[in-house]
Amino acid sequence: MALSQAASPGEEIDARTSDHEIRHYVEGWGREGDLAVVALDDESGEAVGAAWLRLMSSEDPGYGFVAEDTPELGIGILPGYRGRGVGGRLTDALLELAAERFSDVSLSVLDTNDAALHLYASRGFEEVAHADGAFTMLLRFGARD
Repeated sequence: MALSQAASPGEEIDARTSDHEIRHYVEGWGREGDLAVVALDDESGEAVGAAWLRLMSSEDPGYGFVAEDTPELGIGILPGYRGRGVGGRLTDALLELAAERFSDVSLSVLDTNDAALHLYASRGFEEVAHADGAFTMLLRFGARD
């Protein structure tokens, strides 16, 4: 599995998603603060997953909004590639890039998604809020090992 920094998390993500609550994480990609990495299948070269960061405004916050200068992390992996370490590799690569540009990163994750909760906690994210069946988690780069 190859990882690369991407200009966009993928037009296919934008095209397949009609839900505004998801689209605003990728729509109009290329704004200040947008940052993404993509996982490519070694054999086919197909994009099989992406992780991205986006700054949100208080007028149009995302699920994991903490502050206008704290980007929110989003991640998507094709079903056949889940449970194979792709999410961890994407997260690690993106956080390494983010640490050079931001002081912290937030995200939202369903409180029933044990695998994702474990992944994020193992990277140093801490739960800072809980509402509507989801945790808002925050990683402060100064607190990383």
